[in-house]
Amino acid sequence: MHQVVAACLAATVLLAGCTSPEAIVNAGDDAPAGPSGTPGADAPGTTPARKGDSAHTHDYWYGATSTVLLDETVPVMVFHNHAFDEPPREQHTHGCEETLASDSQGGSRKFSLPPGNIVLPGTETLEFLIEWNAPGITGLKLLYRPANTHDPIDAGPVTSGQNVHISLLPEMADAGHATRSQWVFFLCAYSDTPLDIAEGEVHTNLLALRAPVLPLEPAHPDLWGDNTTRPLSQARFTGTTLTAANKGENVWLQLPIAPGAIVPPGTTQVRILINATSQGEGAALTADNLVAYYRDSSIPEWAFKIADAAPSEAADFVFEITADHDMVDGIYAYQTNWELWLRLASDTRLQTPAGLESAPFVFQGTLEVDTFAVRGAEAAAERAADGAG
Repeated sequence: MHQVVAACLAATVLLAGCTSPEAIVNAGDDAPAGPSGTPGADAPGTTPARKGDSAHTHDYWYGATSTVLLDETVPVMVFHNHAFDEPPREQHTHGCEETLASDSQGGSRKFSLPPGNIVLPGTETLEFLIEWNAPGITGLKLLYRPANTHDPIDAGPVTSGQNVHISLLPEMADAGHATRSQWVFFLCAYSDTPLDIAEGEVHTNLLALRAPVLPLEPAHPDLWGDNTTRPLSQARFTGTTLTAANKGENVWLQLPIAPGAIVPPGTTQVRILINATSQGEGAALTADNLVAYYRDSSIPEWAFKIADAAPSEAADFVFEITADHDMVDGIYAYQTNWELWLRLASDTRLQTPAGLESAPFVFQGTLEVDTFAVRGAEAAAERAADGAG
């Protein structure tokens, strides 16, 4: 079993295929310790033991000095002042300068690494090759967001057929046990014309080059302790909020996850609790008027969920988002891959886009929102077994 899993993992790293993230995560004790077979080099995605832990390296290179992380041809269409009906990070499209703002990623073509591919611990340099022949593309600029920050970094204008070199500090790479890369890349239109437009197919190739010495990562942390929940976000919204019926400025309410908070391994649910206090002449808030949008480690696009009424002292409304092992963050994650937004929407808006023409629904009052990662019974049992072993 060791040889089969090791061979498949090596092929995953070198050829970006072979083994699914589920298979790697479920490899358990059969996952290889590393190319040399020495203890202290973990296989990606495996659940680490808690006893006898110490600082160690994560060697996912298996003797290689480079590996291809992305190789695809994609359509690109980016320009100023275009809107999509998605949460604000995609809703407002502008040019390169606006894309660099942490609360706006519009105006750009977003690239995420395929599931199972990460910027391996020990990556020293990334070489991003971008090529195009489309006459509709007069110029592009590359932006990238490493694993240790939410804010995109400007890599400058791109020349078709020439590599863009990105030098990494150890903390910029994805951490050990990551199930999905936290790196994101963006291409935006960039030229000398007043209105930047780029439309056509672009081929992209991303090569990772290994550092001579792999970084030492700390002992596996116990991220839960005796707790069954971990707080992710607290938010309070006061005032008049208009629904998407007229695309009011306060349609979208971001639930900013606290710095350093992650959805750790063992999470089986992300729970959003909402206390609503109505004031003034606005309509009463019901579960039909609330939508939660979310993105996680395994879903590059947005998913949404309608609220459930929660007649209890804890909250007036609740969202219970099921999280499986592919959706959690890595055990060493610097930040979470999750993003959460609330949207207030009228009943007609939920049923059909024609609801945009209806009279706007208005809620006046206060929303207090608490978001938690909830630990599953299996994780609790596993920890108890570790303590008794």
